[in-house]
Amino acid sequence: ALKLHRQDYSVCVAHALDELLPLAPELHDVAYVCNELFDLKEVVGSVKVALAAFCAVDQTSQRSRKTYTSACLLDLVNRIVRELSDDQLIIRSLELIASEPKLSDSPVLNDVFRLILDQADRAEQIFLEIRGCTTALETFLDDEKHWNVLWRLYVREQRYLDAAAVLVAMAESDNGIRLQSLAESEMEIRSEMNQPVLLSTRVSFIALALENARNAAKYGDTRAAEMVQHLQDRLDVTNVQLRAKAELEREYEALTSNVASSGNELEAQARARARSAAVEELGRKLLDLSELFNEFARPFALKETQLLILACAKHREDELVEQIWKDLLLESIRGSREESPDVFEENMLRLCKEFHRSELVFPLRFILSCSESINCALRRKHASWQLKSKSFIVRIILSSGVDPQVMLGEFRMLIESCLDPKFAFTPLGDGFELTRDARELHLISVCVEFL
Repeated sequence: ALKLHRQDYSVCVAHALDELLPLAPELHDVAYVCNELFDLKEVVGSVKVALAAFCAVDQTSQRSRKTYTSACLLDLVNRIVRELSDDQLIIRSLELIASEPKLSDSPVLNDVFRLILDQADRAEQIFLEIRGCTTALETFLDDEKHWNVLWRLYVREQRYLDAAAVLVAMAESDNGIRLQSLAESEMEIRSEMNQPVLLSTRVSFIALALENARNAAKYGDTRAAEMVQHLQDRLDVTNVQLRAKAELEREYEALTSNVASSGNELEAQARARARSAAVEELGRKLLDLSELFNEFARPFALKETQLLILACAKHREDELVEQIWKDLLLESIRGSREESPDVFEENMLRLCKEFHRSELVFPLRFILSCSESINCALRRKHASWQLKSKSFIVRIILSSGVDPQVMLGEFRMLIESCLDPKFAFTPLGDGFELTRDARELHLISVCVEFL
C-alpha cells in the first residue's frame, strides 16, 4: 500500500501497528519488525512492539525468548540514541521504556540507561528530561561516576537537601569528580606547575551544596538550617585552603624564577620542590583547619593564610597575630623598590580590607603603632614618603571599611599608652630606629591632621 501510494502514509502505519501489537508476543522476528517500523519513522510504534514482546515473556520458562527480546529492545534503544536528532522524540521513546512497570526491577532497564550514557552526546540532559522513572533512574545514578547527573535530578524533583548531600560527597571524593556542566568548571586547567587543578572544582561543589541547602530552607524544609550553617563553615574552610594553595604557588614561582640569583641554588631548588609537593597535596582533597594550619600554613610561614585560619576558627592568638602583622608590614616595604610608599599603600589597603571585620586577627592599635613607626622613619629617609600626607596610613585604614569612631578611639588609647614612660614601642629592626620623642610627636601630628 505504501509503495503504491494507495493510502495515506500515517494511516498505513497506524493500521500496521493495530495489527502487529496484539501479535507481538508471538512474533518470531521481533527485531526485523521493529527495525522496519523504525525505518518508516514510526519510532514510538517500534518501541511499543518491542516492549509488548518483552513483557509477554515468562521469566522462568522462556529464558531464551527473554534474552532475545531484551536484545531487541536494547538494539532499538541504541538506534534511537545514535540515529535520531529530534530530542523530544528520543525522550518520548525512552520515557515509554523507562515507565514500563515490568521493567522497573529488571536489569534491562539499567542496560538501557547505560546505553544512553554511552551513546548519546546529550545523555545527561536526556536523563534530566525523562519523566516517570525517577526511582529507577535514581538507583542507577547512585554511583560515583554518575553523581554529577544525580544531584541535578534531585534539583528537578525539588529535593534540595538530597542534592546538597550528593554535592558534598562529590567534593570529598578521592577521584576528583568534575562537574562538566558548570560554567566555572576547569576540566583542562593546569596550575603553573603542571598539576591538575581539582581544588577549585571541589570548592564549586561546596558552594552549590550551600545554594541547594538555602533553597531547601526557602521552601520550608525544617532540616535545612543546620545544614546551611555547616556548609557555610565548610565553604569558609575551603576558601582558606584555596588561599594557602595560591600563596604556595606564588612562592614557588618566585623561587623558580630567582634560583640563579639566590646565592644557594641547591637550597632554593629544595624549597621550590617542597612547595610544589605541598601545592599538589592541597589540590588532592579537602582539609580541615587544623591540618591546614599545622601541615601547611605554619611550616611554610604562610602569614595571610594563618590569619584566615585563626579568623575562621574564631581562635585568639594575640602574640602570633601581632608578629604576623609586623612581618607583613615590613615585607610590604622591603619587597618594594626604594621602599616605595605606593607599594606599601597598595598592600596595606588589601590586607586591611580582607581582615578588618575580625578583631581576632585585626589588632588595630598594634597595626597603627607599627605602620606609623614605619611612616615616621621613612619620611626622614625618602622624599617620596614626604610627598604623602602625614595621615595617609590612617586614610588607608579608613578606606578599607574601619569605622572612624573606632579609629579615633584606638588612636587616642595609643597616644595615651605611648606617653606612659613604661610603654615600649614594638621594635621593627634596622632602618626603623626612632627616639621616643620622635614617635610621640609623629603620632600626635598624625592625629591632629586626622581630626
